[in-house]
Amino acid sequence: MFEQAGAETERAEFKVWQDSFWEQNIFTEKFLKQKLDYIHMNPVRAGIASNAIDYPYSSARNYYLDDHHLIEIDSRGVAKEWVK
Repeated sequence: MFEQAGAETERAEFKVWQDSFWEQNIFTEKFLKQKLDYIHMNPVRAGIASNAIDYPYSSARNYYLDDHHLIEIDSRGVAKEWVK
């Protein structure tokens, strides 16, 4: 799939990320929470996980399970209920 997506764009051999239309600066905690929820729910919406924490590459695992084996995230001060 990654190779096919790369061939379609003709810019890379492999493509992992969807093209974005614009970047957005995050200025508020509410907006940050909205973006984290969106990112964490992507594997669920795509049907590759039934729950955000079931997807092994999701930072939801850092927030909910305190699992930092893949990547360390500073989640201090973020309540577990803050993230879906």
